[in-house]
Amino acid sequence: MLLSMPLFALSGICIAASSGVMAFIMFLVGSSKLHRLWGCFCISVFLWGLGAYFIGTAAGPEQADLWWRIAHIGVAFIPTLFLHFTYAFLSLKRPRTLIIFYFISFAFSVLALFSNDLIANMRFVFGEFYYDSPPGVLYPLFTAFFFGTTIFSHFLLYQAYRDGTLSEATRLQRARIRYFFLGMLISFAGGSLSFLPVYGLDIYPITNFAVILYPIVIGYAILKLQLFDIRVAAAQGLTVLLWIFVGIRLALSTDTREAWINGTLLVAVIFLGIFLIRSVNKEIETRIRAQKLANDLEHANERLRELDKQKTEFVSIAAHQLRTPITAIKGYSSLILEGSYGKLTKKLAEPLQTIYDSSDRMADTIDDFLNVSRIELGRMEYHMEPFDLAHAVEQTVDTFQLTAKQKGLDLTYMTDECAHESHTVNADPAKIQHVINNLIDNAIKYTLKGSVAVRLSCDTVNHMAKVSVTDSGAGIPKEALSKLFEKFVRAKNANSVNVSGSGLGLYVAKQMIVAHQGRIWAESEGVGKGATFSFELPLMDGSATA
Repeated sequence: MLLSMPLFALSGICIAASSGVMAFIMFLVGSSKLHRLWGCFCISVFLWGLGAYFIGTAAGPEQADLWWRIAHIGVAFIPTLFLHFTYAFLSLKRPRTLIIFYFISFAFSVLALFSNDLIANMRFVFGEFYYDSPPGVLYPLFTAFFFGTTIFSHFLLYQAYRDGTLSEATRLQRARIRYFFLGMLISFAGGSLSFLPVYGLDIYPITNFAVILYPIVIGYAILKLQLFDIRVAAAQGLTVLLWIFVGIRLALSTDTREAWINGTLLVAVIFLGIFLIRSVNKEIETRIRAQKLANDLEHANERLRELDKQKTEFVSIAAHQLRTPITAIKGYSSLILEGSYGKLTKKLAEPLQTIYDSSDRMADTIDDFLNVSRIELGRMEYHMEPFDLAHAVEQTVDTFQLTAKQKGLDLTYMTDECAHESHTVNADPAKIQHVINNLIDNAIKYTLKGSVAVRLSCDTVNHMAKVSVTDSGAGIPKEALSKLFEKFVRAKNANSVNVSGSGLGLYVAKQMIVAHQGRIWAESEGVGKGATFSFELPLMDGSATA
């Protein structure tokens, strides 16, 4: 039977079936305005498809005329319902505009049913069925309304996709628009060619089959992109079908015993179905809440990142503002101590030395804060050049000899068998000097008695230069070693030896070494057993010798 009917009728029954199933699912879901609007749209398409089927199988012009008029009720409301759905999908509010469009659709429906201004004549086409041709006097106006409204709706979708005017312009939402736009564009483009024979352009409306694609394309968006929740629809649809099936069995029971069995089964499946639907709904609600919490958390994290950036900017500005007066205090106190402003009495020398030492520590802390802010904001600049690491280490050790001697510490320096010129690295001299200064200064500060040993070695196998600073000081607890290079982290026993540390020096040192493709680490046997801080940098090609 299907093979014997005209393709026009076959496309109509296929359209009616696909859109009818979609409408059934949408009204079963029924949880939002979008579902109901999409269901109404599918009913309009269903009415048109059903009309096409009966038109294609009509026995005469009178019967075809009736079904053309009925089909045009669906056709008249298709563009308006699509526009309404588009407004709701894009969260646009145009109530007055929609009222006008619905009025126009209703007016065209009345004209189609009760006048000859739209459906006026029947013409036998393609040797198969009757077509509403030539058109009524108002049919061109109806055609313009259909295409104008449809194009306007697609324009709104395209504008939202391009400009990101959605309430939440996420990747998923953009994907929804893309597939929705594609599916509806295909279906409208295919179905719209049915207007051609009305105006005497007898091109067979085979493209009506394209309309069947829209449930497939939108179904993909439903399943993969969660445009609607298909699991709720599936659970409800299957449950209702099961109820109908068992109900039919009950109605067809041949005796009392079979009726009792089928009746008991019906009661059981009703309760189980209700439980299933509620379980699925609860799961969906839980997922929606979880998604909302995830979105809220993402927004909170984004806000925290913004606040962290603002904090870093503030620290950078504050540190810059503090640096100038601290530099002045340090400079003038140094000049006074040196006697540049006259002979200094012993009574003033001690407090001035305290001022100088305090401002020196404050200047170092400010430098640490500035370096941290530069690192976090991505503004730390590195000027790489060939750099003699051995010479820099030796000079730094010489600089700290007086400080070590004042504390009664033995500060030593040694190198391995490599010649000094073999320790050349490609680095920013100022940054590496900062790291060396930090490690030796820390070793002296955290060692009350004993020694500090600095060693430079080269690994010709791995092509690395290694600097190690070993002290006999306070040591580091095992649990603190893994966190020692994080911001504001100090070992628990650090304050008992040195209270002036900021907890930033090692963090800055690590970031600088990592930027040079090196690594830095600490080793210690435990509290009171000293510590060794080491870092490695890649040697320049050809610089390491045996």
